Amino acid sequence: MQIVLLEIKIDLHMTGGLKYRRKIANSIKDRLKKLNLSIIDISTEYSKEIELAVVYVSPTMEIKDSIKQAIVDILDLGSYEYEYEINELQHCLIFE
Repeated sequence: MQIVLLEIKIDLHMTGGLKYRRKIANSIKDRLKKLNLSIIDISTEYSKEIELAVVYVSPTMEIKDSIKQAIVDILDLGSYEYEYEINELQHCLIFE
């Protein structure tokens, strides 16, 4: 069993203010919630960046990688213009 913590940094190309950033962040969070992940917006009030922390539990490495790929697929399908980076911050193994 593994607990995975990812940090997703999203750099917005257009600055439409904090409402625009919040709209994009909520859209991404809603799409990611379909994967049954824990998501929190850890962004500052800077309107050109979104930072999300994502946590999930995976029983195997294959499932861990498939969930991470599903996250990438969801981010690639976004209708807004942005670039993103995913960093794996923590990777804990839990043995039963």
